[in-house]
Amino acid sequence: MFDAMAVVQMLQPQSAVKTTYQMMALSFWQYILSHRQCATEVHVVFDRYIEGSLKTQTRQRRNERVSSSGPSAILSNMVVGDWKKVVSSTKSKHELTKFYTRFFAEHCHELLDDKTTVYIAGGMGEATLKVSAAYVQYVQALQSNHEETDGRMMLHVAHAAAHGANQVVVFSPDTDVLVLLVHHFPDMTQTSIYFKTGRKLLNRDRTRYIPIQAIVGSLTPQQLSIMLSVYCVTGCDTSSSFHGVGKKKAFQVMCKYADELEGLSELGIPQQMISPEAKLAAFRFVGLLYGHSNCTSLNCIRRDSMLGKKRVRPRKLPPTNDSFVLHLLRCTYKLLIWRSSLCPDIPPVDPLQYGYIQDRGTGLYVPQLMTQAVAPPELLNDLVCICPDQCTTNCACSTNEQPCTQACTCKGNIMCENLFTMLSNVETGADLDDAYLL
Repeated sequence: MFDAMAVVQMLQPQSAVKTTYQMMALSFWQYILSHRQCATEVHVVFDRYIEGSLKTQTRQRRNERVSSSGPSAILSNMVVGDWKKVVSSTKSKHELTKFYTRFFAEHCHELLDDKTTVYIAGGMGEATLKVSAAYVQYVQALQSNHEETDGRMMLHVAHAAAHGANQVVVFSPDTDVLVLLVHHFPDMTQTSIYFKTGRKLLNRDRTRYIPIQAIVGSLTPQQLSIMLSVYCVTGCDTSSSFHGVGKKKAFQVMCKYADELEGLSELGIPQQMISPEAKLAAFRFVGLLYGHSNCTSLNCIRRDSMLGKKRVRPRKLPPTNDSFVLHLLRCTYKLLIWRSSLCPDIPPVDPLQYGYIQDRGTGLYVPQLMTQAVAPPELLNDLVCICPDQCTTNCACSTNEQPCTQACTCKGNIMCENLFTMLSNVETGADLDDAYLL
């Protein structure tokens, strides 16, 4: 089973040769079939690219071009231009997945032998194709509205296991896929599942086969029940991480305190928001990451860290209670999708109820970082800016929605471009004579 877009990213056109999209498609499928080893059943899963979805925000954060720019269609004889731009454009990748799927369906009689069957998902939207040397057909059982490869691959692994596969090998560089395989393994028909990652380099083979059943066997039921929540809370592709806190430390805390963090297993349960037990366990877990047991308030940890003998750098402080609850809501949204990976259709969930707001300019969903003021008003009133000439909309006072004052470099004069200074000047009746108060 292949994470298709990972293979696409890996296979780049030769710069010295004029390469067409047909040549790229042929190279892609030759790679897939040559690395299938002895398998008679191959699953190739592409991402889907749904305009305006929550995933669009993540792709934009990765500096991908999510606009409508890109080819409206890819033809066989078209010459590949700047490959980096192609694989960094959402629209181009959408067209590429469709083209690769159609190409294989049209040339299956040339590429396949009589013993091999290939399942292709994502390139035809919700549909999945079953392709052999003799026929092409839709597979109703694998029709799915999953957008991301990681979740849809779980559906295909379960399908293969249920239909008699003794061994399943999943190729992907994405750690999300590994964690999902471990989480869902007990619910699949018992079979040997291996996660293949890495690749052969010029002088070194970095390919690794990780046995999922061995990982599951090494974890207690309590550890296994909270592992997915721990992984998501400490950062994944759609949720932020804690500065200076890695997955290794999170795993160690999970293994040591699993019995006391059982409430984390309730995060992401369908038809349920964050329960009091899950919230309490999440706060305790983050407190343990920062070396504090029995934590019920992250604000207290922040206060103690700033007032203690050893001053902690601001970036290494835990989040505030307010921002962490919003983070927990976003994790719950992601966990709702991940826990439903074995279901073909994921029920629609409104991101606005799970820590997101909609940007008025782009219409995209973006994280809501806080609901409270960044600091108490009495502290904000003491802000000063040191802009070199005259203030702009980016000065410290403007960013914190405060007018400039006599203590600022600009002296809060009428030439200041800080919007809040201008509004304050209007309210106080300032005129040009007050332009330069010394």
